Amino acid sequence: MTRPAEKAHLYDPTGRFYAVPPDILQQYGYKSTAQVWLPAVSTILDIYQAPYLRKWYGIVGLTEAERRREQASAWGTQAHSLIEYIINGGKIKTWDGIEPEVQNCLRAWMRWVMGSKFKPAQAEMVVYSMRYGFAGMLDTVGHFGTRWGIADWKTGSREYPDPLKFLQIAAYYQAYHETHPSSPRVKEARLVGLNRLTGDCSELRRTARDLRHDFSAFRAALKLWQWVRAASDIEARDQAIREKGGTNAEEEPTGQEAARGQEGDGRGQQAVSAAQG
Repeated sequence: MTRPAEKAHLYDPTGRFYAVPPDILQQYGYKSTAQVWLPAVSTILDIYQAPYLRKWYGIVGLTEAERRREQASAWGTQAHSLIEYIINGGKIKTWDGIEPEVQNCLRAWMRWVMGSKFKPAQAEMVVYSMRYGFAGMLDTVGHFGTRWGIADWKTGSREYPDPLKFLQIAAYYQAYHETHPSSPRVKEARLVGLNRLTGDCSELRRTARDLRHDFSAFRAALKLWQWVRAASDIEARDQAIREKGGTNAEEEPTGQEAARGQEGDGRGQQAVSAAQG
C-alpha cells in the first residue's frame, strides 16, 4: 500500500471532523468520488465527561466554565503551534507578546525534553483510521533513546494529565500505524503535562501492550458515540415527519440497531460519510 501524501490531509476548521479526500480513499480500495468526513478522537471522547469537570461546571457555572475552557483552548493552541515551530527548526527570538500561560507551557516542554532526552522526528501529524472510522492530530513521533514512540502534550493546570487521555493516545497509536504502515512500530507513548500555571512538567507512560488494551476501551467509547449519533439522527427525522403531520410507513431500525455493526471490519465504515450531516 502506498503511504498517503501528508499534504492530502485536510483539517476541518471546527476541529470536530477531518476530511479524507477521494485520492486517499482510492489508495485504500474505495471507489468514492467524494471526500469522507471522520470524527475527531476528541469529539468521540466528549461522550464521556470526567466527574471533576461536572463538579467544576457546577461550581463556576456554565457560562463562566465555557469562557475559561475557550481561553484555555486558545493558550493550548498557541503552545502547540510554538512547539511545532521549534521541532521544525525554528527559534523563538523574543518572548515579548507571548502570554504568560503559554510561556509556562513552553518552559515545561523544554524541561521535559531535556529530562526525557526525546528526539522528535515530526510534529502535528493528522492520522486516521479507515478501519474504525476516526481521525486525530498526533502531537509528535520520535525516539525515546532507542525506542520509537509517540507523545501528546496536555497544556492544562492539573499536576498530571487526565488518565482518560490514555484512550486518546491509544486511538492515535492505532491510527498512526494505519496511516504509516511502513514506519517503525511504536514501543511506548507518553502523555506529557505542561502546566500553564507553574511551568512544571509531568508525564504518564504507556507501553505498546497498554495501548492495545486502552484501545479496546476507546472502541467502546466509539461504539457509544455512534449509537448516540444514530439515535439522534432517527429522532430528528421522526420529529420532522411528525411536524409535517405524516407517519413513517417504512420500517426503520432503532437507534441501537442503526449503530450496531458500525465498528471496523477491516475495510472501513460505510456509515462514516454520515459525519458530514
